[in-house]
Amino acid sequence: MDKRTLDIAAYAASGMTPDQYQATGGYRNIFGEAGAMVGDNIIKFAKAQKILQQKQNDKIAQYMQSMNTSVDITSLNSQQQKASTDFLVSQKRMYADAAMEITNYDPTDDRYMELIDVMNGVNNRVKNFAGQVDSLKGMKEQFVKDVDAGLISDGNDVGKFAITTDALTNSSLFMVDDSGNVAFSNELGQVDLFKDLPSYFNKDFNTANQLTNLMETVYSAGQSIDSNKENILRMKLTNMISQGGRSTLLSLANDDFFVQGGLGIADPLLYEKENEEQLKEQVISGYIKALKDTAAQGAAKANQNNKAKPATRYQREMQQVENLFVNAQQNVVDNLTSLYQDAGEDGPTFESLFDISSQMGLDVTRVTNEDDDVIGYAFEHPLVDQVSYISTNSLISDPFLVQQALYRALGSDLLGVNVARPEAENETESDLPIIE
Repeated sequence: MDKRTLDIAAYAASGMTPDQYQATGGYRNIFGEAGAMVGDNIIKFAKAQKILQQKQNDKIAQYMQSMNTSVDITSLNSQQQKASTDFLVSQKRMYADAAMEITNYDPTDDRYMELIDVMNGVNNRVKNFAGQVDSLKGMKEQFVKDVDAGLISDGNDVGKFAITTDALTNSSLFMVDDSGNVAFSNELGQVDLFKDLPSYFNKDFNTANQLTNLMETVYSAGQSIDSNKENILRMKLTNMISQGGRSTLLSLANDDFFVQGGLGIADPLLYEKENEEQLKEQVISGYIKALKDTAAQGAAKANQNNKAKPATRYQREMQQVENLFVNAQQNVVDNLTSLYQDAGEDGPTFESLFDISSQMGLDVTRVTNEDDDVIGYAFEHPLVDQVSYISTNSLISDPFLVQQALYRALGSDLLGVNVARPEAENETESDLPIIE
């Protein structure tokens, strides 16, 4: 190829105008110009990268600020703090990894949603852990107070109470599971979650005070306890236990309120939940015996001091009321059961209510408003001379209120008998028709 052809080709390849080509002799510093352009682009790219990186760091920092880290573990010992720290560090790592990765995705991306769930899960686990640590601290403080004051009942199950005691006295190994649940492991490797630790109960001093008052009353009376008085005392003891529940029953059976070592009921089978009625009967019988012994001591003391006096008119009247009430108790239960079994949708009629009241010597009358509409009924016994009332709505809807009104008309208030509503045996069972 001749020189002319080569010149034309060089000119075509140069990209210059004819004037530029002639002025430079066909020379152009292509590499120099390209290098300058590349350098500018590199600087611009580096700046853009730095800005992008800062934005990502800001996003990560924003996510990290949303992490739940408020856990106070200062109340824990060194072993417990290490277990807690290990759990919290692992959760922070999981959260940080998700916070770094999530900046790579658009909020509409499925992976973005998954990472949000991961971070929320960490927060929920840490929050769960923090709440249990706070609860554990409170339980430890209360436990120490109860032990120091000698309040804890001997009626607590020994095995279950040992589990709780070991946990609250740092005698078992403290652990934290993957869900943020505090747990304790004993020397045999048995693990119990903090939230499932058996609760304990204290001595029922309130019921003990009521029993003390009964003891003082029967002693001061200076008379032995006959069958009528015994029935009333049994009712009072039954009401005390019903109101306090199982913890009251176990406390009365085991705590030394009046007898060292409690009532001495040692049969372990009686403490099974299904045998609660048998245990209740033994506890009531045990305290009835104690009350009888106390009354006998009071009677002996009264005779010894020659202080026995003829009963006053008031005492004779109260004895009559007591006999009336005791003899009518079963009558009330039987008659009300029959009354409501035979009642229609509108509830018992006045006639049927009049019939059962008459059997117990009660007068029953209608109570009306200004428009002469019947709004309730009044019961009264001539011996007791105390009127009790029941509304028509209560008569229809709540047999227990009728039972209570009849008992009051028969003198329960004068005798100091507390007529309490029996508890339903389970949550789904209605307590309206229960009459005991």
